[in-house]
Amino acid sequence: MAQVGLPEETMQWKLPLTALFAPIERAVSSRWPIQVLFVVRGDPLDAPSSRYRVFQYLQDFDRNDISYRVVKPPRRKKIHCHLWIPWFWRTFFWGLRSRSIFVQKDIFWLPLWSFFKRLGKRVLYDFDDAVFTEQPGQVYNLPLERRPGWETVREMVRLSDVTMVANDYLAGFARPHGANVMVVPMVLDLESYPVKTHGHAAKVVIGWIGSPQTSVFLELVQVALERVGERLGERVEIRIVTNGEVSLPRVPHTRMRWEAAREMSDLLSFDIGIVPLPETPFTLGKSSFKLLQFMGCGLPVVCSRVGFNAEAVNDGVNGFLAEDNEEWCEKLLLLVTNEEMRRAMGAQARRTVEERYSLQSLAPVVRQVVMPVDARPA
Repeated sequence: MAQVGLPEETMQWKLPLTALFAPIERAVSSRWPIQVLFVVRGDPLDAPSSRYRVFQYLQDFDRNDISYRVVKPPRRKKIHCHLWIPWFWRTFFWGLRSRSIFVQKDIFWLPLWSFFKRLGKRVLYDFDDAVFTEQPGQVYNLPLERRPGWETVREMVRLSDVTMVANDYLAGFARPHGANVMVVPMVLDLESYPVKTHGHAAKVVIGWIGSPQTSVFLELVQVALERVGERLGERVEIRIVTNGEVSLPRVPHTRMRWEAAREMSDLLSFDIGIVPLPETPFTLGKSSFKLLQFMGCGLPVVCSRVGFNAEAVNDGVNGFLAEDNEEWCEKLLLLVTNEEMRRAMGAQARRTVEERYSLQSLAPVVRQVVMPVDARPA
């Protein structure tokens, strides 16, 4: 099988080009040094993966006097040269100034990262979902929203000094192609997540919150939710928070629109969180961020035994895993009818996030990986 890599003509000029720019790089990096260049997908508000994989760590970099720049590419329905040429030269200039270059998820021009690598830069690549697969049903409005493909991802992993991935499934894809693959899960800033107070409730709320693209997953548990409603009647409420359509014709439920300003109060209004997922190549790579939000708020959870869910949830300890409607119904009924179980399981869920999935516990690890102490200026 042919090796996927840089074109042969690129191989012919890469060494002379590197030699040409080496003295320029030394001059620029010594005159205007920065320690890390982050190349991200977008702004914190419109790109959740950038918000949670890069931006929320920057305060820790500030506290530790690590200088950085963040660049994001122009994202337009058409690729305009007048937008891309300035982006390229800004990235090129800041890359020359940097010691480490952190590329998040997308790959825009592989030879650029190869060039920086040959100048001695520390190149890191991060992806938090299955970027090597297409998301079923996803409509791509912008050219750069398209996924890079497994061959390109494989080459970027091979090129990088460190590849950071969000879960074990993604690590399984990356490890055959890269020498240094590290699992850095999605994390919560627990200072922003108060803990639910579980008390006696006349009506127990089973809640789900998610995007329009994932609301279809609720159909997987329609039968179980219907049975729970039939058994418990007015003692239980199914509450769905989404801006997408919900198709649960036989399940009485309350549907609320998602709003960023109200997200935390919506989460705390739940007594139990549910995370149904089908088993597909795309969902196996997902990190179930909503699961972490439920657990971070001290909510007991019931979730599909799929991918990251099975990594984070210890069945019967900090939540429940379920595979079919019988299990879903049984475990939801247990939690709805047992207040003490909800309280104890929610406390264990919060403890799991504190120890394994919190910004407070992972920030020092990420800082050391991105900018090792021995690579920082004295």
